[in-house]
Amino acid sequence: MGQAYRQLVRGREEERERLARELHDQAIQSLVGLKFQLAQEAPDAQAELQAEIDGVIYALRELCADLRPPALDRLGLVTTLRSYADDFSARTGLPDHRALARDHHGRCCSSKSD
Repeated sequence: MGQAYRQLVRGREEERERLARELHDQAIQSLVGLKFQLAQEAPDAQAELQAEIDGVIYALRELCADLRPPALDRLGLVTTLRSYADDFSARTGLPDHRALARDHHGRCCSSKSD
């Protein structure tokens, strides 16, 4: 049962990574190209549309990061979680009260408030 669960989780993570990569490589890049094309053809008349495209690009980048945070592969789970908690605290103004609990092997097993 443990092996099957690990394979399921691994499959989900691989699918998230694939979706994030496809969104970035296709949808976001197409929107960026469209934005530059609009800027060259009619910079003043298209300002509102360019702002909307910026919003869509931002939303897609956020979605990609939520599907598979790039920092996860570079920094690992604990550091990535700490970074997300710091960003959340900075965005919301809520204080960051966290401490990572560890099991008897030294692995993170949960989080709790101080």
